[in-house]
Amino acid sequence: MCSSKVISRQLKEIERVNNDLFSAGLVDGDLFHWQAMLMGPKGSPYKNGVFKITMHIPPDYPFKAPKVSFNTKVFHPNVGVHGSIFPKMFENEYFSPIYTINR
Repeated sequence: MCSSKVISRQLKEIERVNNDLFSAGLVDGDLFHWQAMLMGPKGSPYKNGVFKITMHIPPDYPFKAPKVSFNTKVFHPNVGVHGSIFPKMFENEYFSPIYTINR
């Protein structure tokens, strides 16, 4: 399946679900460049926080991982000082097509 079809389907799913803790959308209509916002969950040190994230999705997605980074400064062990995210699931050798943009 073509990556643009997969990405379009995942965008429609995000719009349909309307999650209170997560929102995402295209930057300037570019299917491969997204901006997302995470809301800090209640009862956590991040409550009331709004965290902006940029996602660059490669043309061979879902077989290659998107590049994801925080634009908002956040203190977390899996986030670097420049916003890069460290979990192995964002490394191509560990990424799987079962992962979606909203899950």
